[in-house]
Amino acid sequence: MWELFSNSKPKNDKWYLCTVEIEGQQRYVMGLYWYSNEQKFIDNIRKNVCETYIVTSNITGERLRDIGQDRTNSVIAWTEYPEPYMTGFKTT
Repeated sequence: MWELFSNSKPKNDKWYLCTVEIEGQQRYVMGLYWYSNEQKFIDNIRKNVCETYIVTSNITGERLRDIGQDRTNSVIAWTEYPEPYMTGFKTT
């Protein structure tokens, strides 16, 4: 069940499915990591890009260290990930 972010914040540091809004344009679902100490949803995929690669500005040529990882202000709602479908899965 979706929780409105304005009414409820996650309690645990972990991945959540989030409805993210680009105001007046679109809403979509993405996986974001919740950091409870900072009270922030961070896009760890973008964060990893900045930590792994040298990302530079097309305008100034300077190295970018943050390409919009903090998505907290765009989150409308969140929910926990479902358990994986395991029927038919065999381990050796």
